[in-house]
Amino acid sequence: MSENAGTLTSDPIAHGASPDQLRDEVVTGDGRVARRERNRSAVLDAVVELFEAGNTEPAVEDVAVLSGVSSRSIYRYFHHRDELVRAAMWHLRARVEPQMQLVDIGEGPLDERIDNFVAHRLAVFAVLAPITRAARRTANSLDLSSEEFGAFQMVLRQQFLDQFEPEFSTLAGRVLTRAVVAAEIGFQFDSLEYLFTSFEGNTDKMGHLLGRQLRIHLEVLR
Repeated sequence: MSENAGTLTSDPIAHGASPDQLRDEVVTGDGRVARRERNRSAVLDAVVELFEAGNTEPAVEDVAVLSGVSSRSIYRYFHHRDELVRAAMWHLRARVEPQMQLVDIGEGPLDERIDNFVAHRLAVFAVLAPITRAARRTANSLDLSSEEFGAFQMVLRQQFLDQFEPEFSTLAGRVLTRAVVAAEIGFQFDSLEYLFTSFEGNTDKMGHLLGRQLRIHLEVLR
């Protein structure tokens, strides 16, 4: 969120949140926790939608209008911008988890597996790219190489290994590592972003180049 008026700070009390309102954090049996979670989810949905629309530094008022949650409540749920961006990224990941599963993984001839893999990675990129761009622009202290984000990368790496297990099965140790890195490097976010810019968003051209390069790397291993 932007650093001017309406930006999240680390002190919600400074924005008028009373002690009674802050006690929404406490688990009670009167339904406040359920309401808090619904509101929090609505806020994160709004942030993702604004990021996807190209608004990389939405003011809290923008989020409040779109989510239907008051600015005061937003200040209670998220104390600073990086916390909100991080939460929005994980919220989006949970929402699109089913789309991230690679169907029929490891099945079929090499050409078919390559085509399926390339199409899948481009689809994942299309979903995650807007908020990843926004996170990099707005959250200077957000560590995209941290352990939690590293775990996400490991999921994608395992998909890659499982999809092309026949080709990598004869390799081990450093030889395997080098082969995997060489074959997979084109599917890293920065590589895909570079191709997206170079081809002016033409995913057909991106897919053709990625498939051709991946095929070259994998056929050497056969």
